[in-house]
Amino acid sequence: MSVKKGRAIAVVHDPQGQEPSGFLADPPTLRRSRATLRTLDDVAVELARLYRRAERGQIHTADASRLAYILTSLGKVIEASVIEARLTALEAIADAKP
Repeated sequence: MSVKKGRAIAVVHDPQGQEPSGFLADPPTLRRSRATLRTLDDVAVELARLYRRAERGQIHTADASRLAYILTSLGKVIEASVIEARLTALEAIADAKP
């Protein structure tokens, strides 16, 4: 029995020794993103790009969902760090006033 390349969506074992079914013939090629994800705007652009790729069928929606979750989490971390920096600046200004 030969092995097929691809992403398994389900493997069906055939007792007669035929090739397993349930494989995508050609898995989508994922291009590595070189996006700079340092601001909320960067994350929003990357989320939009991810959405368009999923809509065009370039990546599976399950993979897009996982990546969107990561991007959303990253956005929350960026948001919290911006708020923390602003709060620290405000506290410094408040402490400096007589």
